[in-house]
Amino acid sequence: MNKTLLKFKQKKSIQLANTLFILLRPIVKRFFDNRFNVQLIINEAFGENEPYIIIGNHVTAEDPIIINSVSDKLIRFIASDTNYDNQLKKFLLNLFGSIPFAKRNFDIKAIKQLLNYLKDGYPVGVYPEGGRNWNGETDELIFSTAKLIKLAKVSVYTALCRGGYLSKPRWSQYYKKGIYELEITKTLTAHEVIEMSVDEIFEKIKASTNHNDYEWQRERMIPFDGKRRAENIERILYMCPSCEALNSIVSIENEFYCKHCHATHEIDKYGFIKGNAYDNVAQWDWWQKEKLATLCQNGEINLESQQIHMQKFYNNKKIFDGFVDITLDSEQLTLNGKGMIEKLRINQIKSFSVTLLDILEFYNDQNVKYRMILDPKKNISINLLYNSAMLIKRSIREYAK
Repeated sequence: MNKTLLKFKQKKSIQLANTLFILLRPIVKRFFDNRFNVQLIINEAFGENEPYIIIGNHVTAEDPIIINSVSDKLIRFIASDTNYDNQLKKFLLNLFGSIPFAKRNFDIKAIKQLLNYLKDGYPVGVYPEGGRNWNGETDELIFSTAKLIKLAKVSVYTALCRGGYLSKPRWSQYYKKGIYELEITKTLTAHEVIEMSVDEIFEKIKASTNHNDYEWQRERMIPFDGKRRAENIERILYMCPSCEALNSIVSIENEFYCKHCHATHEIDKYGFIKGNAYDNVAQWDWWQKEKLATLCQNGEINLESQQIHMQKFYNNKKIFDGFVDITLDSEQLTLNGKGMIEKLRINQIKSFSVTLLDILEFYNDQNVKYRMILDPKKNISINLLYNSAMLIKRSIREYAK
């Protein structure tokens, strides 16, 4: 296909997306206003005629749609390439110009597409956390976001969401009706981006996206009504404060307990934990990560889980799809399944990332992508597996210095 024809098709595709956005925005806005009780506090990006980058704290899968529902222009957001495995999602994401990106793996094609949108005058959206946070507090930001902003040389707006995590925690299956406050403010002008260093830009975006839903909720105490408030909390909580057993949390409707010592807890209608010294998921998560870090540093980690759904890809072609038993120790990850036995040294694995709810992805040193699809009721906690691998990798790196 020649370049002229390709550009013509791209232009038509952009025009179609913009037209559909104008037609569908009022309907989508009404739907999400009802589902989340969206309260727009301010939108300083509305009416902006120049291209810009919008960032924000990322708490629900619907965040980009909600932001677009209060925008006067279609914002093209970066989306994990895992979403494109689903044909319906792929069609919709392509239709509205989303930018597929390999999470935590340098993706020059996605960066070029993003810069081209800006060059053509369109706003784009980037989440500096790299994905939805798990515990209600803004996660560690990816530093390369600041480099991208510096390269783009455009204004930056921040969409700060409050109450979104309590409406739909990442670990939960179910929505809760409370409030979703959205505040969109200008963080950096194009001139400031040009004048500031990358480090200064990073500090600015870190400050603008920082938020903890539980600290906010302590002051507001808004009821978040919904069913099965604790269901699947074992995706995020994996260590018991009472007995320090690993991978011992089991959830049932509004309650969860430790299957080792039987300590029981409840999530109340405000999102707080009853029956424990840590009254919220963020505090509990900080505590368990510190304990886990000590275990990993001392080489005391040995995790096992059976019958995990595993896929392998090379050059975007699936080369394995089956079930494996896994073992993770202080040096390697062992995969044992029908037609596959592999031992991957942790220091040779790169780009660990958790996608959607139950998908853990990483690459080996030959750029083969591994995808684990975990069942929270049958397999190991996805955050226990992810955090252990990352902490072991960090311990190996520090030991080698």
